[in-house]
Amino acid sequence: MKFRLSQFSELQIYRYKVLARCLLAIFAGFAIANLTVPMIALLFSGQLALATYTGLLVSFVVWLLYIVYVFSAKHLLCIASITLLVLSIQILIVVLLKTWGTT
Repeated sequence: MKFRLSQFSELQIYRYKVLARCLLAIFAGFAIANLTVPMIALLFSGQLALATYTGLLVSFVVWLLYIVYVFSAKHLLCIASITLLVLSIQILIVVLLKTWGTT
């Protein structure tokens, strides 16, 4: 049996899109917010405790802004692609700052 999108009604498709947005907002938003903390902490490494606390506070704002973006954007594919782009940039920055700070 092949999976076809046409076998679902319009209401079911809408529900799956909302479910996908909820899952993106929860899990990808959590990942983006959690990568914000070490990124800010590594950028301002003079006072590490203050930088970590600032990163924690900023991460809540970042998560909130991401949730607003996920539910206000029109296309789910655009949301997913921008999410992957932001996550990859954040991972790259954290890895580069981590290796730069140890040398």
